[in-house]
Amino acid sequence: MPNPTNTQVIYAGTGEGVFKTTDGGENWKVVKKGWKGRHISITFLAIDPRDSQVLWAGTTTGVFKSTDGGENWVLMRIRD
Repeated sequence: MPNPTNTQVIYAGTGEGVFKTTDGGENWKVVKKGWKGRHISITFLAIDPRDSQVLWAGTTTGVFKSTDGGENWVLMRIRD
C-alpha cells in the first residue's frame, strides 16, 4: 500500500509482519519495534487518510497502531 503523500514509501503486510520501502520498492526492511518477540501475521493494514504517519495493523494477536510511519508499534487495548 503506497503512502498517499509520498509514493516512494510503500508498506506491505505479510505473514511475517510489516515491511516498508522508502525507495519505491528497491529495498525493503521489516518494521517490528513494539511486536516484542511475537510472531505477527498481518491480516489488515491501513494508512490514516488524515495523517500518513499513522498506520493500523490488524493481526492474529490484536490491533497495533504506529504514529511514526511504521517504525514503532503499540498494541491497542479494547476498553470494556
